[in-house]
Amino acid sequence: MENVMNEETAPPVATQESVVKPGRRGGRPRARVRPKKAQEPFAPIVSRRAGRAKPERDETEQQQPRAAGRLKRRRHRGDDRFAIPKGIVPPGFSYEWKRESVFGKPDPYHQSGLRENHWTPVPAERHPGLLVKQDGMILMERPSYLTDEAHEEDFKVAMEQVQIARSGITDTPQGQFTRAHDSARRATKINTDYNTYIRGGQNEEK
Repeated sequence: MENVMNEETAPPVATQESVVKPGRRGGRPRARVRPKKAQEPFAPIVSRRAGRAKPERDETEQQQPRAAGRLKRRRHRGDDRFAIPKGIVPPGFSYEWKRESVFGKPDPYHQSGLRENHWTPVPAERHPGLLVKQDGMILMERPSYLTDEAHEEDFKVAMEQVQIARSGITDTPQGQFTRAHDSARRATKINTDYNTYIRGGQNEEK
């Protein structure tokens, strides 16, 4: 009976499997091994340009057209790029270049004065191939009789300035002899030439 009881009451012998705590090895947490997922095949990258067929260029387009015969230069050094070609101005009108901007900035005050004197921009479609705007200037037009009036006004102002300059040289104060003598006139060296006057004046808004 004692042997039977000892076998029943004896504590179970600890094995290595019962001593080692589950989930630990050497006191460190055991890393969980996750099952690898099956890698999905990558979709092939399709280029946008792959589906576009390159247009075939004609050999005639690749070659620049060549003029028959000897070529001639249309522009030369010293040419006035603001020169208005002859024969393009409509009858009864006058063309002039006017200031539109200064260093890329518009000049609305000057343009307002031009509009008051009936200057209007020349339509570009009227003269194909002609630049109507360049370097801050714009080609404008108005009736020619208004331009003639402005030129006459500028001429009168210029002549008044000439008379004032002459009176300051030839005239003398009251009580002194005049300078009309030939010797005095040779000393003053006054020459009058009206052909050097350039019509148009300095006031562009007229």
